[in-house]
Amino acid sequence: MTVYTNLNDQQIVALVKQSDEIAYQDVYLRYNKLLFLFAYRKLRDKEEAREVVQGIFVWLWNKEGFELSP
Repeated sequence: MTVYTNLNDQQIVALVKQSDEIAYQDVYLRYNKLLFLFAYRKLRDKEEAREVVQGIFVWLWNKEGFELSP
């Protein structure tokens, strides 16, 4: 079993491209807060910043071909 927290960004991205949902979750955990802070600094609106970050992760999910479980 791969310990995702020990992988670097390039390794995680490679796993995300292989539709590894746990790697996607790791990317979310690594970058959600950082992206939110960046978006908030630019937008000065917490709700709008949350929506932008959510949009980024939805885009990544869809781009990499993940399917939602029923």
